[in-house]
Amino acid sequence: MLTASGTGDYATATATSQRSDLILNYERFSLEIAQYAKDIVDLMIQNEWLEQTTAWDYG
Repeated sequence: MLTASGTGDYATATATSQRSDLILNYERFSLEIAQYAKDIVDLMIQNEWLEQTTAWDYG
């Protein structure tokens, strides 16, 4: 939940900022938050606190 909030805050900041240097930082921070969220989910699956969903077969 907190990672979604953080990503949303940076998306809002990116949309409203007029400084290109800040926009690049906001985008980098958003990617770091997404990687952190993936790491947390992987850790939860590893410790069996969360079930891994089956992959969809699109082929």
